[in-house]
Amino acid sequence: MTEKASERAARIGAARAEFDGIVVDYPPTTAAIETIEELRVATRLRPASTPCGGILLNAPIGTGKTSTVRQAATYAASTAPEGNTPILLVEMPTAGSTDSVPSAILGALGHARPDLGKPAARWLRAVADMRARGVEILVFDEFNRANRRPTMSRPIATSIREHIMDAGVAAVVFVGTADAAVVLDQCPELLDRLEGEIDLSPLEWCDEEDRELFTDFVKDIDQALVDKRLLDEHSGLGKAKVAQRLCEASRGRLRPLMRIVRGAMAIAMKRDGTSISVADLHDATEDYAKRFRMIERNPFA
Repeated sequence: MTEKASERAARIGAARAEFDGIVVDYPPTTAAIETIEELRVATRLRPASTPCGGILLNAPIGTGKTSTVRQAATYAASTAPEGNTPILLVEMPTAGSTDSVPSAILGALGHARPDLGKPAARWLRAVADMRARGVEILVFDEFNRANRRPTMSRPIATSIREHIMDAGVAAVVFVGTADAAVVLDQCPELLDRLEGEIDLSPLEWCDEEDRELFTDFVKDIDQALVDKRLLDEHSGLGKAKVAQRLCEASRGRLRPLMRIVRGAMAIAMKRDGTSISVADLHDATEDYAKRFRMIERNPFA
């Protein structure tokens, strides 16, 4: 019986959703989560009324920064008392002002009107609610946005240091691209509070350790596709030539890699294939990495 277009769309759409739920071990992410958890435990056990520290997670777009802090937050929540939010994820506002910081925190805490009141009052509400919710780490994602208005970079960083870190409210993880480090460089008093930097740099095929890491990762993805019955057979993603081309197509970054493999899986399913072919990877790379100008040349060509 011929499959209707609507049925095929539903089948492949469900497979894409299932693919997005795949979790395989990626050592740099695992190490980053452990580092964040160590900071959380140290924050909780520190002497009362002492300042809190922080960490910089600084890496290019597509390297898994946001996914990493979300996994860390999920793990921390699983070990915390019910109703507590040990790691609070805050997306840095695009406004680029000190007044927007407490509003962003209140928004992340679920306040319906986070902009209500003067900045000083908003800071008081944010701090009080964070303490009530048992927040031990405050994560500022997209912290590079604080550099959109260079004159505000230092005031923003200083406000976070004074209201959160120096006040002993919570430790802070600053997440962003290179501009995030630029912001922190303008506030040496805050830099002095940081305890280190998490490395999630893209993997380089020419580096032996990176090459082994990348190959093991794509092998695990290949196995997961079969384990979840998304495909019937292994696709050989870990074969040397295929893995190298995947590394080049994704530029060694997690998000583009997963998008390419997911796209190739969908292409394989549309042709009723039992596994992903090199041609599928070529087409998926064209549809994603080439189309969005992430690469100039398709390595599968």
